Amino acid sequence: MTENELKLLEMAREVISSNVEIGAKLTGSLMLAVMGINKRREATDIDIICDYMCEKEDGLPNVPKGFSINGMDGSRSEVEAIQFKNADGLKIEFMLSDEMTQEIDGVLCGELKYMIEAKQNYAKNDISDQSREKHELDLAYLFANNTDLL
Repeated sequence: MTENELKLLEMAREVISSNVEIGAKLTGSLMLAVMGINKRREATDIDIICDYMCEKEDGLPNVPKGFSINGMDGSRSEVEAIQFKNADGLKIEFMLSDEMTQEIDGVLCGELKYMIEAKQNYAKNDISDQSREKHELDLAYLFANNTDLL
């Protein structure tokens, strides 16, 4: 793990522990780093999956001070994703998922196979050409450099 990823992981641990009631777990590139999987690029944000989520005044999901809502998919009572961002541009995204939890080195994580399926879905269906390409390149690199994923 890089120094930046270690800092992100420290914050991710805090975010997960403050969102236990919604089943928060780590996913994305930072989860790959925790798993020791060879990846194409350094993690630069925090992706969290949750069993339950709604955006409401009492603050679920919980984020560190200095973060504000940057975007939300769904209605206030049935949210599929919420993205928070701080003044430095760091993003924390919460996404709805019913994945099982696995603990890796003390970090609650989602399941690798579902993260790969999500990347495959984004590579096919994302409306942003740049995002689609990013996910395609990530997947190609993952499979080329981690033969045990096949």
